[in-house]
Amino acid sequence: MEAAVTVLHPCYEVTVELLGEKFTMASKIIPLTKGLMAFYSKAASDTSGHPLKQDVAGQLLQQLVKRFEQVEELMSSAIATLLDPRFEN
Repeated sequence: MEAAVTVLHPCYEVTVELLGEKFTMASKIIPLTKGLMAFYSKAASDTSGHPLKQDVAGQLLQQLVKRFEQVEELMSSAIATLLDPRFEN
């Protein structure tokens, strides 16, 4: 159970971040999806953890890539992210 909570926590954090505002900013799409992909890529390849964690992380990564692989190619999202001062660095 703890492994499932650990692996799903980033999704919860992203959900809270997106629901915390009245309007979701397009500039957040790329950093949030890339952050989730990076986390789940690392978790899926971590052989020292629980096998359930690896399996769930791998499945989540597969679905994130399927849905958001080309998110950086969307001109409006890319421009919004570049112009947003929160993502200067």
